[in-house]
Amino acid sequence: MNYQLQLRTPESNLTLVFHAIVFDSFKVNVIERYTGKGTKLCEVVLKVRTLDDQIVHRKDGFIKRFISQK
Repeated sequence: MNYQLQLRTPESNLTLVFHAIVFDSFKVNVIERYTGKGTKLCEVVLKVRTLDDQIVHRKDGFIKRFISQK
């Protein structure tokens, strides 16, 4: 399975970093949230989308998957 990693950081807020992993038939959006001045990772949000940006819902009906670091 081929994939492509797309990295981008918004200029408006340095504590959020957006990534996308694009596979042949779907893509995964990764949102990293940092505390302070972007030094400590506190949360990662994952979303799965089709290639035409339709959100794929999980089996339990939710869209996002949170990974928190404590």
